[in-house]
Amino acid sequence: MRIVAYAPGGQETILAEGVQTHHLKVTERKEVYFSDAPNHQVWLLDAAGQKRVVTREVNWPHGLRLANDQSLLIVTDSRDGNVWSFQIQADGSLTNGSCFLRLEIPGERAEIDAGGVTVDTEGYIYIATRIGVQVCDPSGRVIEVIGSPGTGGVADVFFAGPNLQWLYVTDGDRIFRRPVKRRGATSGRRG
Repeated sequence: MRIVAYAPGGQETILAEGVQTHHLKVTERKEVYFSDAPNHQVWLLDAAGQKRVVTREVNWPHGLRLANDQSLLIVTDSRDGNVWSFQIQADGSLTNGSCFLRLEIPGERAEIDAGGVTVDTEGYIYIATRIGVQVCDPSGRVIEVIGSPGTGGVADVFFAGPNLQWLYVTDGDRIFRRPVKRRGATSGRRG
């Protein structure tokens, strides 16, 4: 597998080859963080094209989200339901990793399949899981579960549309949306 970038005209540039990932985030500095769940690590691809592992603390890293001010990286663990935060240093390395919230796990099932993650302008966190979108308050408590619209669980969640007023989820090969009262926050948006 590889990570590529496309210019507005469609020209493809290969950024990295031989990588396995489902989620990545691009920073304002044009660095790319990507998860590598089978190898239990998160990588950084810097603006010069060099890649390096920046953490091995998360058991099965999957979904990634940058804090709005790009000072933190949020990482979901798709197997155990923990959600981690890391401080991003000037060189892109990650420090002070800590598990700051625990997702609801249905019944005896050991794997929650936590995937994509997004946030709204009030600091609420939305995480795609097998049982639906788990909504967490800014202090890290699950306050609501929006049930999965299909049978396969939710793989990703994000805000889009005018003023980021629609909450979208992916479920296999389908995309669903619903209007929400809160508005999505874009990473990198300041103020």
